[in-house]
Amino acid sequence: MEKENSVKIGVCWYKEEQWERLKEIVPNPEDIEDTYQQWRKDAENAISQLREKGMDVKKVSVDTEEMLLWANEHGHQLDGDARTQYAIYLMKKREKR
Repeated sequence: MEKENSVKIGVCWYKEEQWERLKEIVPNPEDIEDTYQQWRKDAENAISQLREKGMDVKKVSVDTEEMLLWANEHGHQLDGDARTQYAIYLMKKREKR
């Protein structure tokens, strides 16, 4: 059962076949994991920690090319903050459906 007051957090969830493309389009590729497998392990650990704190964490499937288009339309570089904003945008968009 989901708590009404729980904090909702969206985490960008990338496809393995798009990982190298993600590293090409972010302004700080040195700040993300070298491999998809390492990123996925770290992301799963982070999600577990957030859920243990009572947060409602959702994996938000992301297409890197669509994210890049969104960033260009909104004047963002795809740094960590912009990727988080994109996850929030997708969550809100999906909730409206």
